[in-house]
Amino acid sequence: MSVICKVNEADLGRIAAKISSLFGDPTRLYIHQRLAAYLDPYIPKETGTLAQTNRATPKYLEYSQPYAHYQYTGIVYGPNIPIKDEAGNVVGWFSTPKKHPTGRFLTYSHEVNQNAGPLWDVRAMAEHSKDFAGDIQRYIAARFNGGGV
Repeated sequence: MSVICKVNEADLGRIAAKISSLFGDPTRLYIHQRLAAYLDPYIPKETGTLAQTNRATPKYLEYSQPYAHYQYTGIVYGPNIPIKDEAGNVVGWFSTPKKHPTGRFLTYSHEVNQNAGPLWDVRAMAEHSKDFAGDIQRYIAARFNGGGV
């Protein structure tokens, strides 16, 4: 015994429109917001400014602090000229506006964030890609089923 199912053109049109709406700006914004949440435990933190000032939009997730690129790549850029006090102690650093990679790697403190390091998206997704995909799948399913999430 077999079962034959037919979908009429009007139904196909409604289904296609609903599926298309599932992948619009609200879904893409949700994806970038969830991505930020998964990346947060891997972003270097001293005060938390880098992670807290991210900007999620439907098109991208941006970390816009001036030092974000350096923290992400994990490579020291220079020249870095020490600023010393009267006793000769280094109290800070000065860098020229034009910087170049030095070939040295940054050292990340793990005091505030034990997973801190470079390429935080790659490392986060290596550990949590299935969780991340599951979040998105549940979100889309809820929207498809009228949850409107």
